[in-house]
Amino acid sequence: MLNNGGLRVPIAAGPVTLGKIYELQPFDNIVVVLTLEPAQMDSMLQAIAKAKSESGHSFGGLRIKTDKQQLTEVLINGKPWDRAKSYRIITIDYLADGGSNMSMLRRAKNINNTGIFIRDFIADYIRREKAAGRVIDAQLDGRFTASSPSAD
Repeated sequence: MLNNGGLRVPIAAGPVTLGKIYELQPFDNIVVVLTLEPAQMDSMLQAIAKAKSESGHSFGGLRIKTDKQQLTEVLINGKPWDRAKSYRIITIDYLADGGSNMSMLRRAKNINNTGIFIRDFIADYIRREKAAGRVIDAQLDGRFTASSPSAD
């Protein structure tokens, strides 16, 4: 999960340079892996649902539907959210430290600051995909659906 504004520029079709990745992710954010217990997971999902727009946070492996900023459906890796289960997430140190209204992440368990800059993580992913002969083709996929906007 990344915060809104963490990704600074779009990446156009074609070759991606390391310089473009630095433009995309100019901050020295570090990849953090942590475990959220059920109450913390609920708080995080509620915070995402209450975001003012569909661009509140960027995330993968998660599909959220809301109505009037209330959760109506949550799928995690294609399965319904189990409210009694703890989940491991990958994020950045800014969010793990409570930035962007994610204070619940500060209370996570098993916090592992990897020491890897997110931009290096992205660059390595692109290199691996290219080496494997795969094309990265980003598409909007309906990860977040807001049925009715809030009144404010």
